[in-house]
Amino acid sequence: MSPRRVLVVDDDADMSSMLARHLESEGMAVTAATGGREALKALAAQEFDVVITDLVMDEVGGLEVLAVAARSRPAPRVILMTAFGTLETAIAALRQGAYDYLAKPFKLAEVTVAVS
Repeated sequence: MSPRRVLVVDDDADMSSMLARHLESEGMAVTAATGGREALKALAAQEFDVVITDLVMDEVGGLEVLAVAARSRPAPRVILMTAFGTLETAIAALRQGAYDYLAKPFKLAEVTVAVS
């Protein structure tokens, strides 16, 4: 079985890099993007099983990444993460098709479970 292909998107390069390293250590094939615009290019270029994206980013936000990913075939599961989480934003994200929602700060083990 081939490794899960994961796109990690966060405009905080340190967060994106940390998540990518963690998921790679879990045996996943990871592409890291430092922003929504870069994520849209990655989605156009290749298929992913899972997209884990920050919700609030400059220019292109997580909901736009979610919308584009949802139109991909096959559509990846999209997990949104944010430091600005409220119950309302979580519900809105799930209604728009997000698979899961993680509030920062979170434990890396939570990411592993969400992505697996």
